[in-house]
Amino acid sequence: MTIRSFFKALPVLVVGATVPALLAIDAPVSGDTYLSASSPASNFGAAASVNIAPGTSGLVQFDVSSFPPGTTVSVAYLRIFVNAGTAAGTLTFSPVTSPWNESAVTFGTAPTTGSPIAAIPVSTAKTFLLVDVTSLVNSWLASPGSNFGIQIATTGGTTVSIDSRENTTTSHPPSVEVTVVGPSGAAGPTGAVGPTGATGPSGPTGVAGPKGPTGPTGAVGPTGATGASGPQGAAGLAGAAGATGPTGPVGATGPSGATGAQGLAGAGGAIGPRGASGPAGAAGATGAQGLAGAIGPTGATGAAGPSGINGPTSNQFNLDTTIHASGYVIPDTDPYIYYLANNPLAGGPANLTLPHANVNGKVLIAIPANASPVGSPDGNRIQVLVQGSDTILGSAPTAVTFLESQRPICLTSDGSGHWFLFQ
Repeated sequence: MTIRSFFKALPVLVVGATVPALLAIDAPVSGDTYLSASSPASNFGAAASVNIAPGTSGLVQFDVSSFPPGTTVSVAYLRIFVNAGTAAGTLTFSPVTSPWNESAVTFGTAPTTGSPIAAIPVSTAKTFLLVDVTSLVNSWLASPGSNFGIQIATTGGTTVSIDSRENTTTSHPPSVEVTVVGPSGAAGPTGAVGPTGATGPSGPTGVAGPKGPTGPTGAVGPTGATGASGPQGAAGLAGAAGATGPTGPVGATGPSGATGAQGLAGAGGAIGPRGASGPAGAAGATGAQGLAGAIGPTGATGAAGPSGINGPTSNQFNLDTTIHASGYVIPDTDPYIYYLANNPLAGGPANLTLPHANVNGKVLIAIPANASPVGSPDGNRIQVLVQGSDTILGSAPTAVTFLESQRPICLTSDGSGHWFLFQ
């Protein structure tokens, strides 16, 4: 299968100005190899795979000489194919800052590198990884002498291998998929000045002017004399207070009665003789044995060990052999690559909803299970739809939420909510 660029040329609408055009250009790989600390004097430039593991790192370099002068990269993705792996983890990507030669470089003569520009998780074999390298490619175009490629290394125990350009088995060499902004076209000539228009009719008479200012206020006249106060009326008579009656005398306290004499205590009775001891009681029966105590709680289960990297599950290339009816939603945890949709001619296209685009490099191919009949105008079509805010890129100038076709629809995910169409 031939893999095309995920980015298509976009149409440009020009309105009264010159606007640069967008176009897709692939930067092919010009060298790839790996460096091994366990074989510091060995060169692996002719190997079919670039091995990446603890103590082993990869080098890739790309040819950007075909880019038109003065272009600016709008977006650029490094694309690599993970063909095998034994331990999942994270890959780091750093700019190489000194020259190297594919057929001569070794671990002992390794070039220098800068700080990592990206770190991408990898957990699945037989899949593509996409890495945003827009800023790095722009720096190569601005200063061609700084283009020494990219180093791919690991963190932890990550162990994978990717296709090199010498691989003729799966044939997915590294590449850089680029959308560039071309140089602006020259401005067109200025148009001729149009003729002077006829004189317009006279305007209407203006409104009346504003009212003049008000004259000053006259002086205040003198205040008249205050008139004499009238006589005060006589006060009314107060009523007489009644006389207070006399307080009566306090009565005398009566005498207290005499306390009676205490009676004599009675004599104590004699102590009676001690009674005879009774016979000893019979021995009591042995008590029943108590119930066994409850079993204590089971201890917590230990943490599960790390899962190995996923490989293909069968000799059917990860084919889901079920022919799904229209409306089937593919689970996010599904391991398959190929899906069959039941697309009868009657009733419109068969709908197949994609999983969430949250795994970088996941590949999915939707296949119509029924062939189109001869002479059919529409054929037995299938339609793929996305979930949530996911989008599909590559088939239209802008992102879309569904695609419809009579043929298989091939897609790959960038792990950030985007599916990319490739044919």
